[in-house]
Amino acid sequence: NGGMMSQQGLKTITFDDLCRTQLSETYLRDFDSHDDLVAALLRVKQVNLQHRAIELIDNLECLGSITHLYLEHNLLCKVENLECVTSLVVLNISHNRIVELADLRLLSRLKLLDASHNAIAAFHFEYLPSNLSFLDLSSNPCTQQKGYRDAVLRKLPNLKTLDTANVIDGSDDAFEATPETDGTLAPMASEPRFHLSQLSTASVLAALAQTDLH
Repeated sequence: NGGMMSQQGLKTITFDDLCRTQLSETYLRDFDSHDDLVAALLRVKQVNLQHRAIELIDNLECLGSITHLYLEHNLLCKVENLECVTSLVVLNISHNRIVELADLRLLSRLKLLDASHNAIAAFHFEYLPSNLSFLDLSSNPCTQQKGYRDAVLRKLPNLKTLDTANVIDGSDDAFEATPETDGTLAPMASEPRFHLSQLSTASVLAALAQTDLH
């Protein structure tokens, strides 16, 4: 339900989608003008667009300073058009079809990025915001690369959890520069490994709530 086709023929987010999913039925029934809807959307802080078969992130410029964007369980192949929501603190793009992480450094306030359960085989560490506290890339091919964990921790020293596992200062092996950890993770054949989840989503969000979001 909802959504419209972009010029590329992809299902995207529309103003109507945002109104129907983020504003109450009572408000939508009683609003006086289009300007009222625009003003109401500008006050929204958390946007929930899960399970809507969205293929393209777009048309978010009508939102204000949102802090949470939930886009899990859609059909996204890439992350784009986030220039207008640089106030994000939490971004959930898990359970999509994303093959490569875009440059997210413009999201300078981002604390939590959940990109688990995608098809990410390669990414540039320097494209991630340096102040990330919680990063989940589990169930992506990139996590199988040699030196993956050490490389991520070296580039993102403020992480508290990586792939739902606690980061303990000094507990990780020393970082070794290898062709696989030069800042870009490339596809590499390897046997699958399974990571045991040590932290629940609820506990991560609880910890995030205690961090400084300003």
